[in-house]
Amino acid sequence: MNSPLPTLGNLYNTYGPMLYGIALEISPAPKEAEEILIRTFHKIHEQNLLQARPALCATLIKLVIQTAHEQLNPGQLKNNFRLKPFESTPLIHKLLCEQISLENYGEENKLTRAEVAKRIREEFILLRNLKKRDMAYLFQ
Repeated sequence: MNSPLPTLGNLYNTYGPMLYGIALEISPAPKEAEEILIRTFHKIHEQNLLQARPALCATLIKLVIQTAHEQLNPGQLKNNFRLKPFESTPLIHKLLCEQISLENYGEENKLTRAEVAKRIREEFILLRNLKKRDMAYLFQ
């Protein structure tokens, strides 16, 4: 039996902090990150993404990165995350490129949702801290 579709409020409660963290990594200030998050959830509603199973988490991460690039000028981007292959960040690569769901990744690796979210944050920090010469192939 299929579980009911999540509501926008449930999605916000579940993924909002993670998406806001990503927006903070990209945007120059918290105000811009908040605006990116609001616009991202507006797009979720407009595009009816509540039915985007099983890769909902990957879809939301892609959408927040895309929204940041649409909303900010190139000079405002604090970290120029793009959706090029993330070989140096295996969890982000699985979520974005292989379309594995957050729940499946957690089950396969016997991790809680909080532990998976922590790994995602750690991988974004790794991306942020890469030396410029190493970033050329990731963020072109």
